[in-house]
Amino acid sequence: MADNNTKAVTVTTDEEVYNLLTMPFGASEVMKKAKAELNKRIADKEAQVEDIAITHAIALREFDNGILLAEASSELVRVFVAQFAKDLMQQYKCDTAAKKSLAEITALNFGRIISIQKYLLGFARKDEYSDLTSKIVGVLSKELDRAQRHYLTSLQALEMGVQPPLRLNIHTQSTNIANQQAIQQVGEQTNVAAT
Repeated sequence: MADNNTKAVTVTTDEEVYNLLTMPFGASEVMKKAKAELNKRIADKEAQVEDIAITHAIALREFDNGILLAEASSELVRVFVAQFAKDLMQQYKCDTAAKKSLAEITALNFGRIISIQKYLLGFARKDEYSDLTSKIVGVLSKELDRAQRHYLTSLQALEMGVQPPLRLNIHTQSTNIANQQAIQQVGEQTNVAAT
């Protein structure tokens, strides 16, 4: 027999629909799952706990703890890379998410360089080389070059982010700044045109 006290609820506006839906990786939903898992662990030490929910919650503060950075690094350089990223953030005074992510990318790429060099050193210590070993060394050498380029590019981007903006005062009618660019002063107005 049906309960006569229940009423059908209808959603009529887009805002109501939006408020009823939750994003599974939204911060509040992630924290809710992590709290449930931690409470399960506290209540029963033997309980099966979903570590990924806790990892997701920790990852919300990635730039404070570097959990994802550590997971992306090889075991050899994991601790170094996390500390290096923090040192870069401090050195370059990274105060925005973009600058902090550049610091992490720079540290990760440096860690890749160290890891690849370790593998190459292992092959260099061999007395004999097979055809397969030669191919592996060739691939690792290319990966080392790529990692070094990525490191230098991310480091340059990080350094450019902390440079003060360039201010120029030019007292001429027309000035060539770079290839195919000119700045012309017309009264109080400055025109920049590609030529």
